[in-house]
Amino acid sequence: MKNEYVADMLFRFAEGKSKAWEFDDFISSRQSGKLEQARLELASLPERYPPESETEYCNVAGLVRVREIAEELR
Repeated sequence: MKNEYVADMLFRFAEGKSKAWEFDDFISSRQSGKLEQARLELASLPERYPPESETEYCNVAGLVRVREIAEELR
């Protein structure tokens, strides 16, 4: 996977516009380098930024972090 593709997907995810499987596929598959660091942090977001409802992955602060990670990948 390319950093730019993942960054775009993360922005879509934070906006609620990604395909249902995109984010899950990314955090479920080992990566390398920067992408692996991002994957591990993204997988830990629900614990670090607990969702406020059962339909959310993480809370608003977690979504801010998703956008920051996307920017870091660009």
